[in-house]
Amino acid sequence: MHNENIPSGQRGSHLSGRIDRNYILQELKALLNLEKGYLFTIKSLILNPGESLRKYLSGDRSQLTKPLIFLLFNSFLAVFLSGYLNLPVTNHDAIEYSYYLNPSLDLQEIIRWKKSNMGYVYLFFGIFMAFWIRLFYRNYKYNIYEIFVVMAYILGQGMLIYILNLLGNHFLPAGIFKNIVLVFLGLGYYFYVVLVLLQLFHRKKIQNFFKLMLIFLLSGISFLSVQILVVVCFDLLGWL
Repeated sequence: MHNENIPSGQRGSHLSGRIDRNYILQELKALLNLEKGYLFTIKSLILNPGESLRKYLSGDRSQLTKPLIFLLFNSFLAVFLSGYLNLPVTNHDAIEYSYYLNPSLDLQEIIRWKKSNMGYVYLFFGIFMAFWIRLFYRNYKYNIYEIFVVMAYILGQGMLIYILNLLGNHFLPAGIFKNIVLVFLGLGYYFYVVLVLLQLFHRKKIQNFFKLMLIFLLSGISFLSVQILVVVCFDLLGWL
């Protein structure tokens, strides 16, 4: 609704232009812009991730897509693509270890929610990664919130590697080559996360590689432990 207190001749200066064909074309052009925005973010996180993330944390935030949007959008792409290709997002879920505590648990609804909301799942995992990174690198200049932002970008880019894995699994013919590609992409996801963190922290010694692998392991274990604890609580409350 127009503000009646604004003269009709001046309303154009207070309101954005009408949404039309030119507006949509401009939005698409911005999306495909390799100098800023979504594709620029992907390119930067491939070619020079450490430097790009340091610039973002130092205050130069005009070119990269917002971190949470980047992670959630890429996670949505993975879920959408798996549904479109009729592929499972994952073959199994680590929360199924809860069956060792109670084989009669019904976890299907929880697993279904996790597979349909991968972005939120990875956000929670990023919190654990940020905690352990901060603990191991507490003398470094980045606080836990900045590390969490970094993890949102890294895990968002990792989702694109996961999408490549989905595409390879669907389109490549069965055989040794397909198996090699899928293993390479699967391991590549974890190595990408570690190598970007090595760049970010300027830690290129071999012991730091193993330290970050340990952080990845501890993050996975603590994240899984919290999930199992939630399942146990739900079971005690009779919600499962």
